[in-house]
Amino acid sequence: MADDEDAFRLAIGESLDDAYVDMFEVGGTAARRALGVRGAFRLESPAVAEALAQRANLLAGNVADDVFERLKTVLAEEFYFAGKGPFEVARALRGEFDWLTKARSELIARTETGAIVSEASWITYSASGVPFKRWLATLDGKEREDHFDAHGQIRAIDEPYDVGGEKLMHPLDPAGSAAQVCNCRCDEIPVVTADQAFSDADVWDGSNNPDQFARERLADPDRPPRQTGPDPSATDDLDFAFPEDE
Repeated sequence: MADDEDAFRLAIGESLDDAYVDMFEVGGTAARRALGVRGAFRLESPAVAEALAQRANLLAGNVADDVFERLKTVLAEEFYFAGKGPFEVARALRGEFDWLTKARSELIARTETGAIVSEASWITYSASGVPFKRWLATLDGKEREDHFDAHGQIRAIDEPYDVGGEKLMHPLDPAGSAAQVCNCRCDEIPVVTADQAFSDADVWDGSNNPDQFARERLADPDRPPRQTGPDPSATDDLDFAFPEDE
């Protein structure tokens, strides 16, 4: 069982790692589009890739622990206590395994990939000098009350939103509780001042470390600086520009 468990962890980790990179590129591309640039986003930053791999391996371990602990429980119940034969036990194990992995895979698909996309967008905005961000909830009657209340909040790019008393840097922030993160369908859009404009070279494209890109941007007088101003909650004092729907 130990060898099977290690192999299962490895397989999940590799699969999640590939998916995380793909989803990060989706989020980075979406952020670039929101800022009006069309160049490709390709994640080549070793630091970000390593962070994603560590996150994938951590989740893979949690999923594997969940699955294998349940399988061991079924094995004990069916074989040792119920006295069932090997074929019946095998059928019970397959049934339990299929049910559990389906449930977990659906949760991962909705929550983890969404979290990676959201984080990639936020990192791209931050590295590129976007000054503010705005929380958008999906207002279809199915949203959480806390997310309805958070809808429209504007914060400085490096300041958290207040969502149900929790501090979240972006929708699906892994620092949030399961009650605020799991199956969240919220989004975030950049809010720039009206005098800010971005070219392709002004927006992080994943080719280097985002912190390095931000430092180089600040050192380049031809790139748009991150704007500073009054409290972003005082929207009457700011001339905001919101991205238009395409």
